[in-house]
Amino acid sequence: GPKDIGFFGTRNMGFLHQQLVEILSYALVLTENHIFTSGATGTNAAVIRGALRAERPDLLTVVLPQSLSKQPEESRELLEKVKNVVEMEGNDKLPLLEASRICNDDIV
Repeated sequence: GPKDIGFFGTRNMGFLHQQLVEILSYALVLTENHIFTSGATGTNAAVIRGALRAERPDLLTVVLPQSLSKQPEESRELLEKVKNVVEMEGNDKLPLLEASRICNDDIV
């Protein structure tokens, strides 16, 4: 049956790999799986685009390592389309690397 699936990856990935991740995310949502990811560029953005394309906003949750205002403008534009965004505002004073580690632990 459907599962909760966490997606992790790199901010630096080529266009072809982004397309593959987007298709995988799309297919997983179409088959009723709930996707959890962060809001960074690269892998996470591809996951978000694919899940949104499946038109099941209830099956996508984006967990941000810090508040939405701390995210790059490029990420914020995409995140505006996401229904379920969890902001970890308590991490705003932490370095991004540490905040991301805490966020990834939360997703797992």
